[in-house]
Amino acid sequence: MKIYNNKVECYHKDAGEEAILHFEISEKEIDEQGVVDVKISIYDVNGELVDTPVNDKYPIGFHDEPWQACEKAGSGIYIAVFEIGEEKQIMKIMVVK
Repeated sequence: MKIYNNKVECYHKDAGEEAILHFEISEKEIDEQGVVDVKISIYDVNGELVDTPVNDKYPIGFHDEPWQACEKAGSGIYIAVFEIGEEKQIMKIMVVK
């Protein structure tokens, strides 16, 4: 699994701006049906769940999933937890309004 850095900038005129969560799934992570469970959870710095923008099965390859960051979160630092199959990675996301 690879995840890519994400920074979200929300300007007043772009109130509905989305963040794009980028991740890649390799062949070694998929099951017999050619997919893997993917869950992305977003937490604030206090550990409170803010949103779960992804919770589905995905095939091999690069994937871009939207997160309505500017609607779901205020300015600040957030923690994205990427769970892809048995693997888990954590990434910091900065939302700037």
